[in-house]
Amino acid sequence: MVEQDYITRLINGNIRTILKLVFHIDTNEEENIELENEETAQKYIRLTDLINAGKINEAENKLLEELDYSDIKQFEMALKFYAYLNEVDQDFLEECNYTKKEIVQGIKDMSKMYGYGGLTASFLDIE
Repeated sequence: MVEQDYITRLINGNIRTILKLVFHIDTNEEENIELENEETAQKYIRLTDLINAGKINEAENKLLEELDYSDIKQFEMALKFYAYLNEVDQDFLEECNYTKKEIVQGIKDMSKMYGYGGLTASFLDIE
């Protein structure tokens, strides 16, 4: 349990760092959770609804299929997607056949696709 809490904090810290450096967003401020673009915000809501329904892999697949890699604001939405997923209860993740390692890999992949792979180069490796 302590190890999972530690991993959750590390993932959150990395996401906060990327959001701060790329988007100048301080995620400690509640109002910054919202996405500016209505279409992107609606996509985020649909994805988090799938997560809540236990369809995490389906949600991640939709995220990857629907992302516009030329729109940097969708990178912000993807990071917030993984931040949301990171806060999901560990038991629920396991029931849905999903792991913290997959969250880390998703963040790394998104960062590379948007040209910020260097920000996650030293990101933790979860065994």
